[in-house]
Amino acid sequence: MQYEVKSPILGFENVAQVEFEKIDDVFCKISALDGSMGLILINPYALLKEYNFSIPTATELMLDLKESDKIEVYCVLVVQSPIEDSQVSFLSPIVFNPSKKYAAQVVLNLKDYPSFGITKPIKEFLPKELLESLRP
Repeated sequence: MQYEVKSPILGFENVAQVEFEKIDDVFCKISALDGSMGLILINPYALLKEYNFSIPTATELMLDLKESDKIEVYCVLVVQSPIEDSQVSFLSPIVFNPSKKYAAQVVLNLKDYPSFGITKPIKEFLPKELLESLRP
């Protein structure tokens, strides 16, 4: 599924459209249509049930969000070897509006969300069985 990027993705400011591919209920990947970038994303709610943040009004407008829209939220996963050392960035979620095919990254302030940290290893959150299934 293709999404128009309404607010730049950090480090990929020139990417205007991405291909979104769901891997499973936890992971997905996005890539620029021209192949210039690709990111693995993770569902933050699979890691932190209490994950919650406010979407700024400007982002809501960019995404053309309505109350009835069911958004999807993912965080960037910096893949490491071994996989359990991979880092998730809870402070820069990417919000997807599937009904409009719009996406935008929200950059949160650490002062407002101190429990999110800059990045955290996924081994702090995922069950050992799942981590083992991710290994090649």
